[in-house]
Amino acid sequence: MGVDLDALDALLVNVGRRGQGRESSLGSLRPTRDPELAVVELADLLQEEEFDEGDTTWPGCLPGHSHPPVATVVDGVAHWRCPRSDALVSRIG
Repeated sequence: MGVDLDALDALLVNVGRRGQGRESSLGSLRPTRDPELAVVELADLLQEEEFDEGDTTWPGCLPGHSHPPVATVVDGVAHWRCPRSDALVSRIG
């Protein structure tokens, strides 16, 4: 839903679901000059939110894999990576 830029030591991330009036604080991102690292940290927060909501496989990994991928920076670009095979699943974003 948005990022609160008023905090001095972190970016506070707020989320909500379409069609629902509920908004909650998702967490915070550490300030960084590397936007791809910020994307990975945000992806981790969003993935944890989905896990808490009951979706334990968001986003999907490789075909046939029942686990979610992990967010990581590879060659300076944010990607989802399979934790089992280390294969890149997709770019994040």
